[in-house]
Amino acid sequence: MTEKEVEKLLREYPRLTEKIFNFNQDWRRLHEEKEEFLRRYPQYSEGAIRTAPTNDINDPTFDTVYKAIRVFDRHVERLAKNLRECIAKKEKVEELFNALEPIEYDVIDYYYFRGLRPNYIALKLYISRATFFRLKKQAIWKMAKASEAIKLG
Repeated sequence: MTEKEVEKLLREYPRLTEKIFNFNQDWRRLHEEKEEFLRRYPQYSEGAIRTAPTNDINDPTFDTVYKAIRVFDRHVERLAKNLRECIAKKEKVEELFNALEPIEYDVIDYYYFRGLRPNYIALKLYISRATFFRLKKQAIWKMAKASEAIKLG
């Protein structure tokens, strides 16, 4: 992972928790809607209609509902995939934090997650502005190197 990719992940990190929550809520809502539909209309489930192996179902209502359920299932799978990706990103960033010293973590936390300005962060941490930028660059470099070590290990 390059330093640019690490910075991109750090910028995205504060929104990952919200995305995970929203994906999870959407997934639950869609899953509940499908379950409610199948409870309300059991005649439209796949197992409800029996045909011989050579016969096709020619009921247009069943075909429409079956297609809608398949579209719904694909949507749920896409939500689940997005949820897994967000969780993986969040876990990766949190794992990369282990490579940082406490002051470096504070610099990253204040700058990327809390949105504070460099001058204010420098004052808060009792460091110069130049030291802030040096620590920020050093922390990102360490995180990039740690991600490479994780890939190799």
